[in-house]
Amino acid sequence: MNARILCWLLELTVTASSFMFAVEMQQGQIISAGKGRITIMQAQDKEVSLEVAADAMVLLNNSPSTLDKLTFGDTATLKVETRDNRQVVTMVDAKSAQTRISDSYTIATEVVLR
Repeated sequence: MNARILCWLLELTVTASSFMFAVEMQQGQIISAGKGRITIMQAQDKEVSLEVAADAMVLLNNSPSTLDKLTFGDTATLKVETRDNRQVVTMVDAKSAQTRISDSYTIATEVVLR
């Protein structure tokens, strides 16, 4: 009986550790988004195109949004999971290029005023 429990715990540990490594985060500038796919340009000019899950959460400037509202030049952080042996985006957290410029201007203004 103890050997069965030990085997079960070992199997559970291996399964849990496999699940832990099945999620990753990727960042880059959006090249295109829509129709269930997103393409970003990562550092070192590495272009990555991924399927976006139908149930994926999409945020634009911290508000709920849709893929078709994301535009070229926006920055995005993608949560990528492995489902059925393929990588799928399950969350997109994007910041519009205009918001980043506005935020940079605000920060620069605050620094100058201090």
